[in-house]
Amino acid sequence: ALSWRQRAEEAERVAAEQRRKASETQALLQSYSTELRLIEGLLECTAGTPSKFRSVALAKGSWKEPGDAVGADERRAMHMGQKAENLVREHLVNGHRVGSATERAVQLSLGQGLAERMLREFHVGDARRVRFPVS
Repeated sequence: ALSWRQRAEEAERVAAEQRRKASETQALLQSYSTELRLIEGLLECTAGTPSKFRSVALAKGSWKEPGDAVGADERRAMHMGQKAENLVREHLVNGHRVGSATERAVQLSLGQGLAERMLREFHVGDARRVRFPVS
């Protein structure tokens, strides 16, 4: 039979393990929430980009370096592209999680080429990638 002291020690070990698991779960939830906020922001940028610039102009890049006679649609596309790029950079610099849905949202908002370069620059997909604690 276990003494009251042994039972108390066992209860304390179980409680400590449950606190550790709860903390890990909370950190994971925070990580997913941060990732979902990024996806939401990127999708807003994509939706805010005039439709004629969503995929065609991204491939050509004409709106990336506008000339003097740039119209409102081009300025809007450029603004949305810059906003999306800033959102992605901030997320990656902070070492947050990047899942497949995030990668796809990055591709949609920035175009395939820029998305691939940014993800490669920040070593997304590399198991050695530095990740900072979620705050």
